[in-house]
Amino acid sequence: MTRKILLVKMGAAPSGVKAKCGDFEDWIRAAGDLSKDETSVTDFVQENQPPNLDSLLGAIVAGSVSMVSEDNDNVRRLCSWVRELIKNRVPTLGICYGHQLMARALGGSVFRNPMGREIGLVEVKLSSAGLADPLFAGLGSTLRVCASHMESVALPPEGAIVLAENEQDEFQAMRMADRAWGVQFHPEINSATMKAIIDDRTEALQTEGFNLSLLRTRLVDSADGVRLLRNFVRLCRDVDAARGS
Repeated sequence: MTRKILLVKMGAAPSGVKAKCGDFEDWIRAAGDLSKDETSVTDFVQENQPPNLDSLLGAIVAGSVSMVSEDNDNVRRLCSWVRELIKNRVPTLGICYGHQLMARALGGSVFRNPMGREIGLVEVKLSSAGLADPLFAGLGSTLRVCASHMESVALPPEGAIVLAENEQDEFQAMRMADRAWGVQFHPEINSATMKAIIDDRTEALQTEGFNLSLLRTRLVDSADGVRLLRNFVRLCRDVDAARGS
């Protein structure tokens, strides 16, 4: 059986961003060096039936314009399914919304970050556990990555290990089980996509007091997110090789 990495969505990227840069799965494939043949996509807004767990090499729960704090059937259904992924030790990576949803699914909590929105190119520092974690293999102690979120993990699930933090968010990355990781930032987003996101949210950002010119001029492509995603893909393949394909 040829197993695939499942890219899980809760809806599409904003239409203006999608028209310029593609959708969440396109960004993940490009940064992770994954072809369409190596991946499948499930959108829980469209209620696509997820594939059988035995067919999965791994799963990446993508970002979303939705909020994890929303309490609706789709969120609850995705939480339940993520618990099954982790229970069955399918390698799983949550990105931004996915990071928060994994925390909620495992008993943690999510809130509107009192420090406000985090957006643009940011720096996060790895903890000693992060420096030793295979997800961050080959990376330095400080990562430069893109971020775009208003909610954050308020309380990690029991047993979670904090792997990275910054002044805006003390839970920028966590290991939530032996094969389950979450990152609050967006390792898949490059500078062009981040610019499109900033442009799409210009009115809200101006209202919130952001300097849009400064946000845009700070943007650079960073190899840190790309390395992280490719580390995750390698970990998925290593698990698959160990169990026999």
